Amino acid sequence: AITIPPEGVRDKIHFLINNLSKANVDDKVLEIKKFIEPNFFPYFSSFLVTKRVAQEANHLEMYASFLKKLGDRILYKVIT
Repeated sequence: AITIPPEGVRDKIHFLINNLSKANVDDKVLEIKKFIEPNFFPYFSSFLVTKRVAQEANHLEMYASFLKKLGDRILYKVIT
């Protein structure tokens, strides 16, 4: 089962990913590391893949860069 983060955390995740750009990937990686917890990775990965990547294939490289720079092995396993 997916652990749904509190509304405030969900809002932060959505805002951060909605405002992600090639120019601010490094800043957004640092920002998300401040508040995301491993138990929220399934929720985050589901949101990222179904709501952003699937709908914005033209930004696939940016999302891949974001995940690579985030560099969390647990998150990587959840996504793949």
